[in-house]
Amino acid sequence: MQITARMSKTYMWRLALFAGIFLAYASWSAYDGFVAYPKINLIANYFEEYKLQHADWRDSWPVYAKANGYPALPDQAKGAFSMYAQYVQLGITLPIGLAALFAYIRGYKRFVGADEKGLVTDAGQRAEFADIVGLNKDRWKTKGIAVVSYKADGIERKLVLDDWKYDREPTMQLLRLVESHLRDEQVTGDIKESAKDAAAAQTAEQVESQT
Repeated sequence: MQITARMSKTYMWRLALFAGIFLAYASWSAYDGFVAYPKINLIANYFEEYKLQHADWRDSWPVYAKANGYPALPDQAKGAFSMYAQYVQLGITLPIGLAALFAYIRGYKRFVGADEKGLVTDAGQRAEFADIVGLNKDRWKTKGIAVVSYKADGIERKLVLDDWKYDREPTMQLLRLVESHLRDEQVTGDIKESAKDAAAAQTAEQVESQT
């Protein structure tokens, strides 16, 4: 393969951080909802029953609690809303965290590349140079995103070049390679990079000639 743009380290770190935060929050919610809160409620119920059964509970409870591993001053029982909130939080954060983790693991295999015939991705998407009909650069300057349009089986399809998700330098090389197979009017949203180079070189020559 002539050029290969793999997932950028910055993007991978963001995915890892995202996955870590949401999975940690999911673990916390699961622990509270299934372990900590039920235990708090169990001890709180024991405490209330003990007070009813022992008139001297203020003196005897600390001894009883220490012998059974209970706190001397139990927490208040958690209500149904608090329990339900943990399950809701778990239901929200766990899928997001797992999705981010899956994206992180899959990221090691993801790439956009080019061989002598066209662009290709790890998912098997292929855009032959001869089939590319346009390049949209509306978001290239601000977000580093360019959309390649190509024909496949009589259907117009899209392939995205993104220099935030993928390594910047090879992604730029892919962009320039695509532009080299297109006419000026097929590139929209901005001019070709080669035209920018020519304009910059001309400006540099003019400045040099004036000094």
